[in-house]
Amino acid sequence: MKRTLLLTGLCVILSLSVSAQTPFIPEGGKKWDGHLDALVAGGTVQRIAAKGVQSITPQTLTGVIINSSKPAVTADFVKGQGFEAMPITDSVLTAKIPATLIPVLAEREEVLYINSTRTYEPFMDKVRPEVGATKVHAGTGLETPFTGKGVVVGVIDQGFEFQHLAFKNEDGSLRVKAVWNRNVTNSSMSTTIPTKGDVTNDGTGHGTHVTSIAAGSKTTYNDYYGIAPEADIVMVPSVGFENNEVLEDAKAIKDFAEANGQPWVINMSFGGHMGPHDGLTLYDQSMSALSGEGGILVAALGNEYDQSLHASHTFTAADEVKDFVVQPSADRSYYGTISLWSQHADGQKHLTIKPFVMNGRNKRYLTAANVQSAGGSYWEGVDPYSKKQGCEIYVPMSRLYSVVGLSSSSNYYLGVEVTASDPAEVHAWTLQGSGTFASRLTGANCVKGDNKYQVGEGAASIPRCVAVASYNTSKTITSAIDGGTYTYSVGNVGDISNFSNIGPYLGNQPKPTVSAPGAVIKAAISRYDGGFDAKDLSIVDVIKVDPRNSYYYAGMSGTSMASPVVAGCVALWLQANPKLTYENVVEILKTTSVRDSYTQTGFNTGNEEWNDRWGYGKIDVYEGLKLALKMGAEAGINKVFNSETPITLQKGLNEWKVLFNNDESFADVALYTADGRPVWRKSIAQPRQGEEAVISLRGTTPGAYLIRINTTAGTLTRKVLVK
Repeated sequence: MKRTLLLTGLCVILSLSVSAQTPFIPEGGKKWDGHLDALVAGGTVQRIAAKGVQSITPQTLTGVIINSSKPAVTADFVKGQGFEAMPITDSVLTAKIPATLIPVLAEREEVLYINSTRTYEPFMDKVRPEVGATKVHAGTGLETPFTGKGVVVGVIDQGFEFQHLAFKNEDGSLRVKAVWNRNVTNSSMSTTIPTKGDVTNDGTGHGTHVTSIAAGSKTTYNDYYGIAPEADIVMVPSVGFENNEVLEDAKAIKDFAEANGQPWVINMSFGGHMGPHDGLTLYDQSMSALSGEGGILVAALGNEYDQSLHASHTFTAADEVKDFVVQPSADRSYYGTISLWSQHADGQKHLTIKPFVMNGRNKRYLTAANVQSAGGSYWEGVDPYSKKQGCEIYVPMSRLYSVVGLSSSSNYYLGVEVTASDPAEVHAWTLQGSGTFASRLTGANCVKGDNKYQVGEGAASIPRCVAVASYNTSKTITSAIDGGTYTYSVGNVGDISNFSNIGPYLGNQPKPTVSAPGAVIKAAISRYDGGFDAKDLSIVDVIKVDPRNSYYYAGMSGTSMASPVVAGCVALWLQANPKLTYENVVEILKTTSVRDSYTQTGFNTGNEEWNDRWGYGKIDVYEGLKLALKMGAEAGINKVFNSETPITLQKGLNEWKVLFNNDESFADVALYTADGRPVWRKSIAQPRQGEEAVISLRGTTPGAYLIRINTTAGTLTRKVLVK
């Protein structure tokens, strides 16, 4: 039976077109981007993929994102040719086609532009050693009827154990309502849940851990449950984190939730750094268009704070020359990557860009043909959507050495020489693992690298997406394997995690948006992961429900772990108010996030409410819930979704807070001694949804007391100890 919600504005918001993203194509220009040129010309390209480097030929099925005035018509044509296609919005579709079909598609009148895809990776490089013990459930002392019931928590990730104990109810029934197992040929979203898991060989079961943090079940075995322990779960194991896939995944989760009349939140703990970091790509805009009333996107910020993956320079005069040079990683056969973007948005070229490799004092300039002959990709031009000039290089360096006649035994640097024709602001990034930007190099006029502007591409960069930084709530674990206690270097408890990326962001939204616990978090992991080790010291609990089945919990760290904390909080808020929009959630975070002695450091933007390390501060689920309820009351939602409990309680040392979940005609709040003698009493006439009453315990004689709250909906009594 389908549930219905007051989501009247949803269809209007989600029908927003990406027509504002009509591509700008110079006269005589192609209708596909330059990253596809080598394949269209018949070449073979080496591409970085989530599971290693892959060789792509013109016959390989390649993901593309197509801007079309009639996406359904274009999708039908692609399917008629025997290939996959999926309309996403009223101006965008995704497809998997061979490069040989690209010129054919470009000839079609309704096809506006064919975009190549980018590949991302899980934000988990800080996960393996940095493990720890912290109770994930937000709001210590929070007694709440809000559990995410009726809300869909969707997770796009890798490494799921689909039927882990963490995703079951006490009666053994499964809370995972649907899975799109993209690792299976011809699969689609299914309510038949696989019995095992998808194998990633990362040794962590990343998707299992992330989902457990957001929505793991309460069990009688341990206390490692998630923020929204009664939410409905939808899992989508990604094959390669290509952005055409991610668009399809998000659309499928949204469609599943809406078909059942449910609000939804999607967690994305992945990303990368190739791209303009401004939210203006067709992919970013299309993902934003999926988010609307009752549908929220949440993403990890990234874990590369200790690496100089970014460099920027403001050219102040014509003919000024600067070099953006990537110092290679220890492995000299590394994959060279540079993504460089001018901030002029006028469709004109303001830079002369010349790629090169160098060793010592000598530059060896490269051509696009050199890069493509090495199996790489080279694009330089004006982006058809942002109208910004850019340059991107992906190239396997060992093959490039051979093409240009260099010895692979030497350490060569990949770079681009940039000459400005007039004042211009330029930003560049390189991928983690490719190296870092060199700050000084003989023979080059280097732009010094830094760690700023590292809001991850592909997820956190989406304009209408909550971007999450990580802070520390613990530094230690007690291993279930050897009983030892281990301390890990993540920074001080209470402070920002030393791996958490820093903003700002080149788009119009403040990013990061908020911070949440992400260091040394305990949650479920997958025993089906290809690299799983039952003797890993990071394992903090092993539950044997029968002789054949053991379920594992371990500690991990990363913004990957902070993001699902926020996704779970948003699920609780959506239960309280299923009409919340991204803008509402940002307002809640802006208004209610905690600002303490740690978050106040680094406010270097002139904005007293936000900074580029913490966002708006530390998430506060209770205060956020209060505001979500008030917003719901203002929107005419006078009864909480899927909850009959009239109040929420937050217990503190010297006071209890009573939050009214619904409008009531009266409320009577009283404090009694254990033997029933009244201490004090307060009557409240017509408390409104989201209104709060505070019961102060200051000055009360130590001992046991009873708090009793009467409303039109019933009576609630709780015991309280005053010390």
